[in-house]
Amino acid sequence: MEEKQAAATFEAGLERLRAIVALLEDNQIPLAQALALFEEGVGLLRFCRAELDRAEEQVKILTETDGLFQLRDFN
Repeated sequence: MEEKQAAATFEAGLERLRAIVALLEDNQIPLAQALALFEEGVGLLRFCRAELDRAEEQVKILTETDGLFQLRDFN
Protein backbone atom coordinates (compact mmCIF):
# COMPACT_ATOMS: atom_id res chain seq x y z
CA MET A 1 0.00 0.00 0.00
CA GLU A 2 1.49 3.33 -1.07
CA GLU A 3 0.25 5.30 1.96
CA LYS A 4 1.76 2.74 4.33
CA GLN A 5 5.16 3.09 2.67
CA ALA A 6 4.95 6.89 2.78
CA ALA A 7 3.82 6.87 6.40
CA ALA A 8 6.13 4.42 8.14
CA THR A 9 4.91 5.55 11.55
CA PHE A 10 1.63 6.59 13.07
CA GLU A 11 3.03 10.05 13.76
CA ALA A 12 4.17 10.55 10.16
CA GLY A 13 0.79 9.36 8.89
CA LEU A 14 -1.06 11.70 11.21
CA GLU A 15 1.15 14.63 10.21
CA ARG A 16 0.52 13.97 6.50
CA LEU A 17 -3.20 13.58 7.15
CA ARG A 18 -3.26 16.99 8.85
CA ALA A 19 -1.44 18.51 5.86
CA ILE A 20 -3.98 16.98 3.49
CA VAL A 21 -6.88 18.36 5.52
CA ALA A 22 -5.32 21.83 5.44
CA LEU A 23 -4.91 21.64 1.66
CA LEU A 24 -8.50 20.50 1.17
CA GLU A 25 -9.85 23.20 3.48
CA ASP A 26 -8.01 25.85 1.49
CA ASN A 27 -10.32 25.30 -1.51
CA GLN A 28 -7.60 26.52 -3.88
CA ILE A 29 -6.72 23.23 -5.57
CA PRO A 30 -8.28 21.71 -8.69
CA LEU A 31 -10.94 19.04 -8.28
CA ALA A 32 -8.73 16.25 -9.64
CA GLN A 33 -6.00 17.06 -7.13
CA ALA A 34 -8.55 17.33 -4.32
CA LEU A 35 -9.88 13.88 -5.16
CA ALA A 36 -6.36 12.42 -5.21
CA LEU A 37 -5.62 14.01 -1.84
CA PHE A 38 -8.89 12.73 -0.44
CA GLU A 39 -8.02 9.21 -1.60
CA GLU A 40 -4.58 9.47 -0.01
CA GLY A 41 -6.20 10.72 3.19
CA VAL A 42 -8.58 7.77 3.35
CA GLY A 43 -5.62 5.41 3.02
CA LEU A 44 -3.75 7.23 5.74
CA LEU A 45 -6.79 7.18 7.99
CA ARG A 46 -7.03 3.40 7.58
CA PHE A 47 -3.31 3.03 8.28
CA CYS A 48 -3.51 5.19 11.44
CA ARG A 49 -6.61 3.33 12.66
CA ALA A 50 -4.82 0.00 12.21
CA GLU A 51 -1.83 1.33 14.16
CA LEU A 52 -4.14 2.46 16.98
CA ASP A 53 -5.83 -0.95 17.00
CA ARG A 54 -2.41 -2.65 17.30
CA ALA A 55 -1.45 -0.35 20.16
CA GLU A 56 -4.74 -1.09 21.93
CA GLU A 57 -4.06 -4.82 21.65
CA GLN A 58 -0.62 -4.32 23.19
CA VAL A 59 -2.16 -2.37 26.07
CA LYS A 60 -4.68 -5.17 26.61
CA ILE A 61 -1.90 -7.75 26.75
CA LEU A 62 0.17 -5.65 29.12
CA THR A 63 -2.75 -5.03 31.47
CA GLU A 64 -4.02 -8.62 31.55
CA THR A 65 -4.53 -9.91 35.10
CA ASP A 66 -5.87 -13.30 36.12
CA GLY A 67 -6.85 -14.09 32.55
CA LEU A 68 -9.10 -11.03 32.39
CA PHE A 69 -8.42 -7.85 30.48
CA GLN A 70 -8.73 -4.70 32.47
CA LEU A 71 -8.53 -1.54 30.41
CA ARG A 72 -7.40 1.30 32.59
CA ASP A 73 -7.85 5.01 32.10
CA PHE A 74 -4.40 6.56 32.22
CA ASN A 75 -5.64 10.16 32.43
